[in-house]
Amino acid sequence: MKLALNGALTIGTLDGANIEIRDHVGADNLFIFGLNADEVAEQTPRRRSTGARTNRPVAGTVRWFSR
Repeated sequence: MKLALNGALTIGTLDGANIEIRDHVGADNLFIFGLNADEVAEQTPRRRSTGARTNRPVAGTVRWFSR
């Protein structure tokens, strides 16, 4: 449950509750960070093609879990 008060700036991700708040208080009273669904779909192929190979600690962790 979330509460939006007069004059409050809501900061959050674009999820169910924040979408409902945005619909009621207006997008100018809501600061959304992160990606929306369309942006995630756009990023997914790029992340899969580079992914853990470009980050050595992550690559090592993935290899360890893949054993």
